[in-house]
Amino acid sequence: MKIDPARLRQIRIGAGLVLFFYVLTHFLNHAVGLISFDWMELVGVGFRAFWRFLPITIVLYGALLVHLILVFYALYERRSIKLPAREWLQILLGMAVPLLMVVHVSATRALNEIYGVQDSYSFVLYSIWIAKPSQALLAAMGLLAAWAHGCLGLYFWLRQRHWFQPLQGYALTLAILIPMAALAGFMAGAREVAILAQDQAWMAQLREGLNWPGQVATEAVDRWGWWARWGFASTIALLIIARIARLVFERGRGSIRVTYPGGTKISIPPGASILDASRMGNIPHASVCGGRGRCSTCRVRVTRCDGALPEMSDGESKVLARVGAADGIRLACQLKPEADIVIVPLLPPDSTMVEASNVAGTGAGSERVITVLFADLRGFTQMTEDKLPYDVVFLINQYDRVMGEAIEKAGGMVDKFIGDGIMALFGVRSGAKEGSRQALEAAKLMSEALVELNKTMVNDLDEPLRMGIGLHTGPAVVGRMGYGSARTLTAIGDTVNTASRIESSTKEVGVELAISHTVLELGEIVIEGLTEREIQLRGKSQKLKLYTLEKGRELQI
Repeated sequence: MKIDPARLRQIRIGAGLVLFFYVLTHFLNHAVGLISFDWMELVGVGFRAFWRFLPITIVLYGALLVHLILVFYALYERRSIKLPAREWLQILLGMAVPLLMVVHVSATRALNEIYGVQDSYSFVLYSIWIAKPSQALLAAMGLLAAWAHGCLGLYFWLRQRHWFQPLQGYALTLAILIPMAALAGFMAGAREVAILAQDQAWMAQLREGLNWPGQVATEAVDRWGWWARWGFASTIALLIIARIARLVFERGRGSIRVTYPGGTKISIPPGASILDASRMGNIPHASVCGGRGRCSTCRVRVTRCDGALPEMSDGESKVLARVGAADGIRLACQLKPEADIVIVPLLPPDSTMVEASNVAGTGAGSERVITVLFADLRGFTQMTEDKLPYDVVFLINQYDRVMGEAIEKAGGMVDKFIGDGIMALFGVRSGAKEGSRQALEAAKLMSEALVELNKTMVNDLDEPLRMGIGLHTGPAVVGRMGYGSARTLTAIGDTVNTASRIESSTKEVGVELAISHTVLELGEIVIEGLTEREIQLRGKSQKLKLYTLEKGRELQI
């Protein structure tokens, strides 16, 4: 039976979320120690009651077991161990947790279940802070490793969501503050217990009330810890042996050749993915999600295959459908060729999630009907002749900021700033009809923003800023174009050229806004108060029907 990697990842993520929630509540319980030790102890009673409720216990330890098994399976399945440093950090942190935490778990939950020891905060803090300070350090390191491992996992999972992008700063702040508060609360509680422990009567009452463990139980904890560490280490050793055995077996089955643009060829064993081939050959290849089949940045175009391509899993099909990929495009991390293959990576190696989220395969280029907006300041060169360079740059930055905000608020995308000019695209994601409406809304907001900017900078301007805005809807080729860091999502074609010339026409007829008839027709929009004109645009054999408005802010959408 073929195992769907995407389904396994979903299960592993679900199990990881359960474990992360456990660590989070544990840290929050520690943090309460900043209030007082009594509060720490009281919250601890609720913490233990919740997590030791039988159904919850089954979920918790089931999640731990499933997570470990699937992590080991994922490590076994990887054909290449050439991973980004951040992924190795997450793996090593995860491996460190069982080794650091096994004694702490044995000294709390195991003692409670087997010997009936009441592992309250008084017992834990005294045992590992006063009796065995080294255990306090190991426990703290283990919890921090688990927290960092979980935070990295959450980040790798959530960074692909658009809604998470603006929240990353807040998430990082919480990721730092929560463990700091937990350690501070833990130390505050430990200091209070150390003071209380000086009272012999308090200690006697504590030992009697908690069923303090004797020598047999203490030796059992050490023994369990030793066996658990050796068992975990043995599992890792078996994993390494299994990988070596598989490598030897696969070499006996021959190799598959992957050919890249430029003629570079990499030989891989059967079962390896295209992304594995790139890593084995040190060929830079985009993979924001780390080869988990979620981000689509690793997608490639298959130009030739000497055999049948393996069928796509449900997970790969959904990701490619989300970006509207054309036939012949596959995810490099999921495609495991069974014959020699020739591929072309579609995104640059340093692609980000913004680039990965391009809809309908815009990274590879596609023709679509969009609305293009051009805007330009009037007489700006003459206006700035007597200004210092600093003042000119400041003015342009203020103008670009308010115009960019207006465009994005309307649902558009700023393509580029060209001196005192702006090009923006609408409908790349939402379609022609919605794009037309968004562009009209943007034109109105930009006109209103210019009025407010003039009021704000009245003391810096000899005369108010004026601009022209041109809108046109039509087919254009949309895709990522350019080279290196200058490679961006843009549009080219006659629609773009026409929109630019429509904007230039606003200067000739003395209006702020000019709209082509296709904007209104494809947007199915009727607007009162517009002046209909037929204008001969440069480079056009026929006149174009335009609708103009003296001030864009007067637009009634």
